[in-house]
Amino acid sequence: MPSRGLWIKQVAEPLFSLKPEFSAAQRLVDAAKLLATEPVRVQLRYLQTLAEIGVEKKKTTVIFPVPVDFFSGIQKLLGKPGGDL
Repeated sequence: MPSRGLWIKQVAEPLFSLKPEFSAAQRLVDAAKLLATEPVRVQLRYLQTLAEIGVEKKKTTVIFPVPVDFFSGIQKLLGKPGGDL
């Protein structure tokens, strides 16, 4: 049977070094669950980021992605069949 010191060095130390990664992963899981329940928060955060970019003093080009759902909604309003974007 290996000594306690050898066991700690071989088994316990690597597990202790993983604790920060596990904690960070758990926070990401918690954030994903929260955002899944309230998708509006994602959009608000996105708009807040765009506002922060806009107040910077340097000239910046922002590419604003448009969701595909937006185009399908327009197609429905125009009475065109969906499928071809």
